[in-house]
Amino acid sequence: MSVQLQCPNCGGFKTTDKMIHLDVATQKPITKLGGCGCLSMSFVLLGGLAQMIAPWASASKQNEPIALAILIGAAILLLVFYLAAKRGNNRDRSAAQKKHELYCDLCGYRWQWIEGSPYPNVVVNPDLIAKGEAQLQAQAQARRDAEGAFYLYQQRHKK
Repeated sequence: MSVQLQCPNCGGFKTTDKMIHLDVATQKPITKLGGCGCLSMSFVLLGGLAQMIAPWASASKQNEPIALAILIGAAILLLVFYLAAKRGNNRDRSAAQKKHELYCDLCGYRWQWIEGSPYPNVVVNPDLIAKGEAQLQAQAQARRDAEGAFYLYQQRHKK
C-alpha cells in the first residue's frame, strides 16, 4: 500500500505494514507459491529422474533417444504444472481481501485493518509521539556507537 497509515493510538506516521491476502469465502490466508524455490525443486526432481534413467540409456545405443525423449517430456510436464499453479495462485490473490497487520514504531501499538472497512479512529497524542521519537533516536545512536566500537576493534586487531 502506498499510503502512509497513521497509528490510531498515538497519531504517528512511523508504522510497519504486513499485508496478508485472505480468501473471501474462508477468511484464511492465501499462501504464495515458492517461486524460484518451486522451480528449482522441479529441476532437482528432473536430475533425479536423469540419474535413474542414465544406466538404462547407456546400456544400449537404442535406448538413448528414448531416454532423451522421457527427460524432455518430464521437463515440459513440470514446467506446464508450475506455470498452471502459478497462474491459479495469482488469480486467487487478485480476488482476495487484503488484511493489514500494522505496528507503530513509535508507541508499539499493534492493530489490524481490512481494506474496505472503516479505518480506526485516530487519537493524536503529541507526548507519546515525542517519547517514541526520542526512543528511536536513542536506539539509532546506540547502533551507531556499537558499529563504531566494532570498527575500532577491527582496526586494532588487524593482522
